[in-house]
Amino acid sequence: MTNENLERLIKVLDGTQFEIENRADGYVWVSLKDPWEGVEFCKSKSSDSIYLVNEVDTQNGYTPSTEESYVNQLKAKAFELYGEIKDGDSFEDWRGNKFEIYSDVFRYSKIDNRLFLDSWTIHEEGKWAKKLPKRIEVVSSCCSFENDKNNYVFNYKCKIVNADNGEDARNLGEFISDQLEKYLNDEVD
Repeated sequence: MTNENLERLIKVLDGTQFEIENRADGYVWVSLKDPWEGVEFCKSKSSDSIYLVNEVDTQNGYTPSTEESYVNQLKAKAFELYGEIKDGDSFEDWRGNKFEIYSDVFRYSKIDNRLFLDSWTIHEEGKWAKKLPKRIEVVSSCCSFENDKNNYVFNYKCKIVNADNGEDARNLGEFISDQLEKYLNDEVD
């Protein structure tokens, strides 16, 4: 085969599923490209789930996929687990570390297969961090105490701050009465 014919063959095969495997003494061996060469992610034909290639046997039931598709799958799972994610949300990872996020930006690290939210790892090796419930904060605004013949009266004004329900300024006695009523009526989670 002449160099001119070889160059034409290279152009014809470019972008196809075939490649030139070997050249020797005017002969050229053309072979089918390995579809898994350089592929790092794969998609299951049966469930459409995406995996790292090294986590599954890609010989049967899988097609090549992309890192972007894998990361989108992880993000979708995060929203399924956590619902809306916003600044100030608190989490606990599988090691018991608690953290609060200040940015709802995701970042993926292919090197160690971790998904980060803000700068915290929320997914690693199949384990997900747990989103912690919002805490209700009680902040005192004023307080008085009266003693009338062994009857003690507390007048305690406070502001109850709950990020989900806004702010509510009320008397602590009313709040405790409401909570006791809910508890006695089995309405407390």
